[in-house]
Amino acid sequence: MAATSEGEAPLYRLYWDRGSANMAPHALLRELGVPFDLVHVDVASGANRAPGYTALNPNQRVPTLVHGDRVLYESAAILIYLCESHPETGLMPLPGDPRRHLGEALGDVLVAEAVEAVAAHAFFVEGAGDGVAVSEGGVAAVK
Repeated sequence: MAATSEGEAPLYRLYWDRGSANMAPHALLRELGVPFDLVHVDVASGANRAPGYTALNPNQRVPTLVHGDRVLYESAAILIYLCESHPETGLMPLPGDPRRHLGEALGDVLVAEAVEAVAAHAFFVEGAGDGVAVSEGGVAAVK
């Protein structure tokens, strides 16, 4: 799936999978209006352990963002990088700005997002329809 206009080369490539913490980087790429490609990495089938993906992200996790020669693979790092790469948007105070601590609070929000994603995998049974079936293993892991 590409989010680029016809004939426009993607500036960024975001590797993602369902249930990963990729929603915020994906939304930010759309907000920035920059050309990007989405590359699905099917973690359930082990695509994240393939040599090509491991070369990009030795942690074998998603999301991963590629921008030229740069590769980033933590949601907080990706968001901060994108905001700093596009200062004209004013989405985050830049280093040296006395309001910078406000932008760094974004990292706290991302940690909460990551915890939510992990909890969703631990507590909800895949394919349970509306997602309300609680996994016994997830409950035991918390106890």
